[in-house]
Amino acid sequence: DYLGTGIGQLPSVGTGGEPELDLVAQSRPDLILGSAVDSDLYAQLGDIAPNVTVGTDPVFWRDQFLRVGDTLGRRVAAQQVLDAYSAEAADTGRALASSQTQASIVRFTGDGPVVEGTASFAGQVLADTGAARPPAQRFGVVDGRSYQAVDTDDPAVADADVIIVRFDGDAGLENGTEYMKTDQWLDLGAVSDSRLFAVTDEVWSTPGPVAARAVLADLKVALNGYSN
Repeated sequence: DYLGTGIGQLPSVGTGGEPELDLVAQSRPDLILGSAVDSDLYAQLGDIAPNVTVGTDPVFWRDQFLRVGDTLGRRVAAQQVLDAYSAEAADTGRALASSQTQASIVRFTGDGPVVEGTASFAGQVLADTGAARPPAQRFGVVDGRSYQAVDTDDPAVADADVIIVRFDGDAGLENGTEYMKTDQWLDLGAVSDSRLFAVTDEVWSTPGPVAARAVLADLKVALNGYSN
């Protein structure tokens, strides 16, 4: 939804994981551009049109965006988009004095809450504003993951000056709303001080410059604010 109504008017060709090859062929593409597919599907798509994949790891979202620019012959334009985002992030950080605030990122999944480190997409956007992170969240990638599970009996790793939460689907929403009623959660400093904000999971979990600027819009309200 955050990409706007126009993209919803495009005809579907299936999902990213399971595209409908007949519909892809009917669209008569000059190029098929994607994140990553298995080798068999890559070969089948290659029979329809030239096929380029740019990768899926959100840690490298900037490089992936530049690869899109390279593929489309628009490297300079892609770099300009990233440069404009970086300038906006820096301006946002200065306006908010973000370096004075430690911000926690908590995502509730169906399996329980996790905190995100500095290498996650949202963690990188926070870093671009100059915002600080609580000590327990100053990790990059550990065992191939840019997040770590929260001990629900002792969620101290989730605390900071401000906590930003989001929910992974219906299961994450159900899990999170129930856990956020517990004494362990309610005793966290940011929660008791009304410095807890919920954001849209789709935006904060989808790496790319459009989502990154939407994250900045959320931070302008949340980073140094108080919730109702």
